[in-house]
Amino acid sequence: MVTLRKILLMLIVLGAVVGFFAIVGYFLHQEYIDKYVHVEIANHSSAKVLTDEELKDLPTLKKALEIAEKEGKATLKISIEEFNKMRSLSGWYVEYKGKTYRVYLITT
Repeated sequence: MVTLRKILLMLIVLGAVVGFFAIVGYFLHQEYIDKYVHVEIANHSSAKVLTDEELKDLPTLKKALEIAEKEGKATLKISIEEFNKMRSLSGWYVEYKGKTYRVYLITT
């Protein structure tokens, strides 16, 4: 015979299992959301200077900076790994090859 206590215990366990998988699913979904870097030319006196050596690990950022140098701005889709490496640069000003740029990270 199933008692009320056993039913409540089963519901709690079921809730915990469903909650666990919901949290795991949420974080897995976050890995697949599109991520972009947006770079635009800016005027700012204090910017972090980026060298080609530092940009070896950030190839999409380097490509975006090169496009922005010619066109004034660029928005490119980036990998999750590069997105995570660039988090410290988002919303900040960087200097590359003598020009200053503003870097934004975008998720959709």
